[in-house]
Amino acid sequence: MENEAQVPNPNPTPPPPPAPARTQGLSRPRKWFRRFGCCLLLIVWFVLMLMPCFFVTLLVEKDIVISRSSVPDHEWRVFILEEPDERGFGFTSGKIVSGGSDEETVCVVTSVDYLLWEGESEPDTYCNCFERVGEGWSTTLAGGDADCNPREFEFDEDQ
Repeated sequence: MENEAQVPNPNPTPPPPPAPARTQGLSRPRKWFRRFGCCLLLIVWFVLMLMPCFFVTLLVEKDIVISRSSVPDHEWRVFILEEPDERGFGFTSGKIVSGGSDEETVCVVTSVDYLLWEGESEPDTYCNCFERVGEGWSTTLAGGDADCNPREFEFDEDQ
């Protein structure tokens, strides 16, 4: 066997083709977009899975309030509106316009918006001012206009 001449293989396998040239600049953005898309899809899926919990809580409790500080009315609120002529959802958002949670006097402007499927209601904005009394807050202005001035109410003399 040692003396036998080596016979070349009649069907040699060709070498594999070279891998396509990839530059670093092209592969990284694709990975980033792919990861960003997966994260975005995961967030959307998570929100969709939590929506039934949100609506069941809203139906049972009638409102959901997220306080943003110790100041009264400085909160986000979602509530159900169930009046004889109006049905839907209401949204309020309070914003501190003067003072702060660490000061003695604070004014909070609250915006109210509605999403109604029955009836009509206009969005509203009002202001409440509070003064610190010990550990709590006392109201100094209730129901002022958007500039925190007292509202002038018109009374119907016929009633």
